[in-house]
Amino acid sequence: MEEETKTNEKKETIEKLKNFFITNSQFKEDRKNFFLYKRELINKKNNKKISLKSFSIQTKFYKDYVFYKMFCKHLKQLAMDKGLEPYFLTLTKEFNLEGKNVYESIDYIKEIVQIYRQALREIIREFQRNHDILFISVIEFNDNLFFHLHAIIFINPLFEDKFLKILENKIELFSLGYEKQFEKIDMEKDDKDFKKSCEYLLKTIKRASQNMEYAYLLDGTVNVLKYKLITHSKTKINKKMYFKLLPYVINDKKFKDSNYTQKDKKFLDIYQYLFKNTIIKNSDKSLSKSKLKKLLKTYKKHKILIFQEKKETEKDDELVELQNRILIKRILSCNQKNELLKNIDSYINDYVDFLRNFFSKKILMNFRWRFNSLKDVLKKEGVKKFKSSLESILLYRSIRYIYTVKTIIYIKNKRKKWEKVYDSSDYHWKIKRN
Repeated sequence: MEEETKTNEKKETIEKLKNFFITNSQFKEDRKNFFLYKRELINKKNNKKISLKSFSIQTKFYKDYVFYKMFCKHLKQLAMDKGLEPYFLTLTKEFNLEGKNVYESIDYIKEIVQIYRQALREIIREFQRNHDILFISVIEFNDNLFFHLHAIIFINPLFEDKFLKILENKIELFSLGYEKQFEKIDMEKDDKDFKKSCEYLLKTIKRASQNMEYAYLLDGTVNVLKYKLITHSKTKINKKMYFKLLPYVINDKKFKDSNYTQKDKKFLDIYQYLFKNTIIKNSDKSLSKSKLKKLLKTYKKHKILIFQEKKETEKDDELVELQNRILIKRILSCNQKNELLKNIDSYINDYVDFLRNFFSKKILMNFRWRFNSLKDVLKKEGVKKFKSSLESILLYRSIRYIYTVKTIIYIKNKRKKWEKVYDSSDYHWKIKRN
């Protein structure tokens, strides 16, 4: 009887957790769509409105699946050029939610996810000191929210023993010996095994792209637990850059018939084309016309030039004020001390996530530090003192400027001359007036 009640309690906790994650994701989707509903994107040059589609979590995962499936193949190509071979790695830590309520379970799962991330980071760093390594990894969960890590790692087979020694040390250090798998992916006959391994690695985002409820669940876990679903070796063309460049490249004759639903080969061709022909320059200073001409002459062989300039702009008072009112309204509606203590972290995380688009990392850290000191006021002096201190502690009032990255894209036209096709400073958000 005791075992039955324990299993039933565990099932209830898992269901509550799932509902919590799904609700969080639905709130995020609604909030983004509300943002799009309340604002319009304007082109400053011609004052035209840019038509925008509503945000969908499921569509996001479909695009992720398309990109990472192609990225795995690109990683294989890079590995072959360096003489590296693929291995499949699985790490699993003992996991038990018995006797834990929802909030205790969230903290417990957060710890386990952080252990996976830290363990993989240390394995890669230690091996990378002396040898080449490429990787792509995913942290996923089963129906019982049992979290584990999968990774495809490319190393030189001559140094397999050295990698295994590092792996065993980290497994012992982080207590990851519950279930381990490390095996070579056979590449001698054909790449069928590699394709199967990629499909297995990406099965969660594929399922999320086909099932709306699972998409909310997966996105909610990532939001609440604050981790990256997929991590991989650094690359010149990341996901964001790829989808930004794709509309301009598809107009090329070579890719004119390509679209999101066609075979992976064309996507890989586009990605390889972008990887070989794109140069990215980062700077803290704006380019003068003479410097720009020199820069364009320097990269004659390339077909795409991306210039990213970090610059200061005036803050959008209305936008931050709106989010501030939402935060205060949510907290003012909460009069129970215990309820506030439980939810304050999610309120702060939502607030900081919103501000991430507008402020630098140092300022965000300052926000978190100030909010944590505000939590101490709540614990020691109660709800009234906490609410009265809230408005005075909000840092945004003293900030006059925020950091943004200005992106300019130049592409060679048919006459082999550089043409500016995109400038992020040409666009701005405007709040709709009812």
